[in-house]
Amino acid sequence: MVIRRAGLLVAAFLGIGVFTCYKHAWRPPAESASSPATGASRVAILSPMDGPVVDEIVNGFQETLISDGRQAFEFKLYNAQGTRSLMRSQVEDIIAQETFSLILAVGTLATQMATEITTAKDKQIPIVFCAIKDPVELGVVASEEHTGNHVTGITGGEWQIVEQLDLLCRFVPTLKKVIIPFDPSAMAGALAGMKERVQALLEEKGVAVEGVEIFNTNELPEKMAGRIEPGDVVLTLRDATVTAGIESLVRLCDRSGGILYASDLESVKKGATIGYAASERDTGISAAKKALLILDDYKRPCDIPVSVPNYQYKFLVQEGRINDVKEFVDSGALFFVQQGGTQKTLTA
Repeated sequence: MVIRRAGLLVAAFLGIGVFTCYKHAWRPPAESASSPATGASRVAILSPMDGPVVDEIVNGFQETLISDGRQAFEFKLYNAQGTRSLMRSQVEDIIAQETFSLILAVGTLATQMATEITTAKDKQIPIVFCAIKDPVELGVVASEEHTGNHVTGITGGEWQIVEQLDLLCRFVPTLKKVIIPFDPSAMAGALAGMKERVQALLEEKGVAVEGVEIFNTNELPEKMAGRIEPGDVVLTLRDATVTAGIESLVRLCDRSGGILYASDLESVKKGATIGYAASERDTGISAAKKALLILDDYKRPCDIPVSVPNYQYKFLVQEGRINDVKEFVDSGALFFVQQGGTQKTLTA
């Protein structure tokens, strides 16, 4: 095979085309890993399901690669629709095609499965992960400073749960009950731990908490029906299973007089009452910058440290509820109002 990239040509001439990092080997993206029709570098995007959070990550990732990259890119999205077996077959398909230069793995399951299968098959396709909590504890990388394999990425950073709940209590000073639909299997069980932490903090404030286990997005309407009473708050976590069905929660809250408080901003665009989060788009942008270090600069993934984006948290409220936040917009959070399809800064 003819190698046109100058850096790789030297390596091939010297017989050192395979780099060793930790106990794994990584091969730079090959010339064959491109679209036969266009010559563009092909990037596989692997996600557990669609939904507002995943959509925003993917949009930020794709747009940044296209705008900042020094080559053409072609993307293929793999949506596992919440099914582990489907995701496994999708990873197998990515490997079998032998035309992908890189995999973006969104979430814990996608990251673990892509790493596990590519490593087992000795197919060192570079993987950039995002939207996971602790890659070392999950066994994905050896350390965040030097990953030791063909994997690197972005972690979610500290969840500002105390600030999020304090803002909720200001928004609903008469708060009595919070309902938390959550997928206990999400994030390798870490989401269940987050739910327990939220419950403990709310109960300290004298607020009753009801957790509702959701293993599939389609379960939301049935399991949540009849639970929400006027004034209750439905709190969604950073949970792809639940946020994929945010529209059904919006309808349930509208009918019952409940307040829908999202831990992402995209859900507010889809009708949630309020949201507190960093922009998931920033996650996608940061992941894209790591991908470009591999695809454009030919850096080894093991030499690219795992990092946390410099997130800027926002409190976002629907236009019709502005008066509920006017008294505390100077509390230090960044306040924005959702007006139709746009967000505008909210000032006192």
